[in-house]
Amino acid sequence: MKKFVLLLILPVALLLGVQTATAQQKSTSAAEANWNHFRPETLSGIISMVEPGTKTVFVTGSDEVSYKFLATKRTKIEIGGTASSFDELASQTQKQVTITFVARPNGNFAQNISIGG
Repeated sequence: MKKFVLLLILPVALLLGVQTATAQQKSTSAAEANWNHFRPETLSGIISMVEPGTKTVFVTGSDEVSYKFLATKRTKIEIGGTASSFDELASQTQKQVTITFVARPNGNFAQNISIGG
């Protein structure tokens, strides 16, 4: 009789374990999907500081708040309508800038940095 009860319980326990693992896998996939679907935002302001070593740009918005942006290899930089480098951006403090960025838990990542002519 004990063997019969164990034979009935074992498949149910295994089935519950598989469902739990599947649910955990789905929640991890959902978190990864959310991570990749942050929407770009745009901010206009004045470049207050550029740190070439860390590829960081600080912009003061119209609300007088300073925002920090991180540039990557994919960041497109344009100065006066011409493609430029991050090193050229360092000489552009106190100029009007528009930045398109993605805000993530580990920082604001600049996609486009544009300074007018």
